[in-house]
Amino acid sequence: MASHYAAADQPTRKAKLEEVEQDDSHRPPFILSRPEIKLLGIAGVGFFLDAYDLFVINPVATMLQYRLYDGHSLPTGLEGFMKAGANIGSVIGQFLFGYLADAWGRKAVYGKELELIIVATILCLTTPTGSISPNG
Repeated sequence: MASHYAAADQPTRKAKLEEVEQDDSHRPPFILSRPEIKLLGIAGVGFFLDAYDLFVINPVATMLQYRLYDGHSLPTGLEGFMKAGANIGSVIGQFLFGYLADAWGRKAVYGKELELIIVATILCLTTPTGSISPNG
């Protein structure tokens, strides 16, 4: 009778990575499990948004060139500041949100980061552009 209760009192043990991989040995390598598909989806969306933010700055610079300067090139200082600002902001954001994710947890910070992206996108879409010009 003592052995019956002793087994119930033992804490549950998590499987090691080797045991999980051996358990899936019957599965072909090209068949993904549900958690793997979820992980690839989240990583893919994050990579897309990060790459989009970094690569969209060149077309934006061209649009501003035609909108503000009648097709002439942007002032060198403005163009450099704008393009460098996208990369510097990306690096600062990676360090900041990485630190916050370590402090508060990845799920909580990912949700807050997503909210920030949504609000910033809405603000960008609703920016008035009626009489914008470089001369005021």
